[in-house]
Amino acid sequence: FDELIIPFWLGTDYDFYGTTYTPGQGEIACGYFVTTVLQDLGKKLDRNGLAQLASEAMIKKLVQKQYIKRYSNRPINEILSDISKQGKHIYIVGLDTHTGFLYYTGDETRFIHSSGRFPWAVVDEAASGSTTLLESRYKVTGCLTCDTEFLFDWLGE
Repeated sequence: FDELIIPFWLGTDYDFYGTTYTPGQGEIACGYFVTTVLQDLGKKLDRNGLAQLASEAMIKKLVQKQYIKRYSNRPINEILSDISKQGKHIYIVGLDTHTGFLYYTGDETRFIHSSGRFPWAVVDEAASGSTTLLESRYKVTGCLTCDTEFLFDWLGE
């Protein structure tokens, strides 16, 4: 995940209405970043329809409910602790007004997203220090790689 697709997207310009399919060219919004990466990885999905949903609604369409967790006004270290207990996994995270990926590497959790803050581009940053994560009061995570139904559908099994 972090080596196959993400490096090509890093630095791609952010725009609230961005819909580029091509890393490094044009602009991409946060929801379109998530759905385009999943599509590039071979997941069949409605890229536009999902990208335009509120992040929690997008997560609910992709991940079974038992793999979705909600956190309201919880400290980031509590969320990151929950994620680390699951082991190495990839999540979609929904925030108050944003979405992206959380990726637990085994050592730390990375937040990979098309940032509507400086540097206004796709970034891969430590989740523990992300202003975007820290300032969001509501967070919802959907563990993509915990969900065998998602994985079987993704792999065409």
